Amino acid sequence: MIQTSQPGHANHTGRSPIVLALLLLPLLAVTANAAEGVITYLEGSVSVRRGGSSVGADIGTELVQGDVVVTGARSTAVIRLKNAADIKLRENS
Repeated sequence: MIQTSQPGHANHTGRSPIVLALLLLPLLAVTANAAEGVITYLEGSVSVRRGGSSVGADIGTELVQGDVVVTGARSTAVIRLKNAADIKLRENS
């Protein structure tokens, strides 16, 4: 069967819901990993443990649920939560 579309009419083949779902999957993944907070200040040695690995933190590092922020000796970090509350972490936390 040959399908044609008329001017001004969409050509529907029954695949639209599948294509739409595939296009929305990346958006759902971003929403699932939406930032719960961000590091707004740091001094000294600060790292973030996520999913079994640890990376050095910087100002602007976004934090998601389950992240662990670790501060070293003579180190401080301030985390701004998405509700605008600030949490200050002192050394060795």
